[in-house]
Amino acid sequence: MGIQHQSIKRKTTGVILLTALAVLLLTAVAFTGYDLVTYRQNVAGSVAATAAVLADYSSAALALRDEKEARAMLASLRVDHRIEAAALYDRQGHLFVHYPAEAAASAFPPAAREGGYWFEGGRLVLFEPVLEGGSRLGTLYLKSGLHPLYVRLRFYGGVALPILLGSALVALVLSNALQRRLTRPILALAEVAKNVSERGDYSLRAQKISEDETGFLTDAFNG
Repeated sequence: MGIQHQSIKRKTTGVILLTALAVLLLTAVAFTGYDLVTYRQNVAGSVAATAAVLADYSSAALALRDEKEARAMLASLRVDHRIEAAALYDRQGHLFVHYPAEAAASAFPPAAREGGYWFEGGRLVLFEPVLEGGSRLGTLYLKSGLHPLYVRLRFYGGVALPILLGSALVALVLSNALQRRLTRPILALAEVAKNVSERGDYSLRAQKISEDETGFLTDAFNG
């Protein structure tokens, strides 16, 4: 049955309910989007801080081309579960050592890039220059996963769904209560018009319930 065949009570209830749900949904999307952007920035800042410290401690290993020390430096990242891969590149941008040590060298960028970070393929990729006395000794590469972010989004979804369902129930109850106030004058007028049409009794008059447009319509009908 099309909406044009629905009763005015159902139409009014539907409009109020849909409006409330739309506002709630847009609010949830806005807050989730804001938190997503903020969290990504926080993750980038945290990983960048880790990279700055590690690059500082790696300068000696790169200067002396001490692979054992460089590998030990990168292996210390195993306590940081965000870091999926790391590597040190020499002054010429060639791969020096990488972490995890058992990973294939082809899994890492073939050459170092300028410093900076970006998101790609659901990962945070960062290149940090390794400096000593203003001279660039090499580059540190880090790749961080965003698994905590996805866990956070699933948590939001799990919280938002019950709230949305509960809000829909409250909105339905309120819309039923409100639509009675809105539609009572119109339904009363429609009932009198129906009786006049069926019985041909033009002495019937509709009761004026409100002073708004429906009150004006009632006066016009009675006239």
